[in-house]
This record gives sequence, C-alpha cells and structure tokens, in this order.
Amino acid sequence: MTAEALKSAFTPYAKALATASPEGVLAAMHTLFAEGVEAKLCHPFGTLRGADAVFEALYQPLLTAIPDLERREMIQLAGTTPEGQDWVGCMGNYMGTMLGPWLGIRPTGHIVHMRYHEFYRLEEGKVTEIQAIWDIPEVM
Repeated sequence: MTAEALKSAFTPYAKALATASPEGVLAAMHTLFAEGVEAKLCHPFGTLRGADAVFEALYQPLLTAIPDLERREMIQLAGTTPEGQDWVGCMGNYMGTMLGPWLGIRPTGHIVHMRYHEFYRLEEGKVTEIQAIWDIPEVM
C-alpha cells in the first residue's frame, strides 16, 4: 500500500481516539483490527491478543479514569519496510481530566497528559500487529 492509503485506512481509528468514547473506540478497533491482532505493549500490559483484550486492558480503564480523554496526534508517518511490511507510526499525547485511579495512580482532578509512540502493522487494510510505548511515569 502507498503511504497515503495506509494513512487513510488508519484515519477512522485515529478520529475515534481523538475524542474518545468507549463505544466509538471499540467500534473503530473492531473495524480496523484483524481478528488475532497482537499488541506488544509497554509494562505493565505486556503482549495482548485480540481487539477486545486490547480495549479491556488499555482503553476501558483509561477512559474510566479520564472520561474526557483525547488523543492528540502530533506526528504520523506510514510506509513499507524493505521486508515488505506496511506500517503506520504515530506520536502524540493522550490528555484529559484524571477523575479516577488508573494503574494504582491516584486521581489528580486536573488535566494530565501522557506521551505515546504507537506503531501499527497493516496487512490487507487490517492491523495485525501493534507495538506501543506509553509514558506512564509522566502521569505519575
């Protein structure tokens, strides 16, 4: 796929996270992610398989703690590796008002932000692999 086609395939998911709601994020994940998507994530999440597992471990608790969560993307790039794999890479901030605990971190009642680096491998227009680092210490 061309870089523009990769970015276009990824756009609905990015838009769902821009003004995140549990329903919208899960629906976008089910649309874009392949059935057996493998997510290789930073500690404490580890490796997860399937859109529902990723949602339940990552986004559901985060949206509970930060109900007005926004994902603000600063950089997005896409392309094909020399090995022939198609990837979309993103960098930006998750931000919102922390009203509940998350990962043992007490709520601040104030706006928090967390940098992220996320990479998505696509095959035939579906995400089959995710590699992501979230800057959880920044929230602490």
